[in-house]
Parts: sequence; structure tokens; C-alpha cells
Amino acid sequence: TVQQIADTVGCSRATLYRALDVTKAS
Repeated sequence: TVQQIADTVGCSRATLYRALDVTKAS
């Protein structure tokens, strides 16, 4: 469903931003 896709994209985006934060902190 569209909601499922939106949830997956949002989850992936959150993971990506967290990875960027970790990289920036190093």
C-alpha cells in the first residue's frame, strides 16, 4: 500500500540521517 511505502521510505531516511550524524561526529 502507499502507506507501507511511505513508512519504508521514512525509515530508510531516518537511518540515512543517523548514519550521516555518526559520520559527522567522528
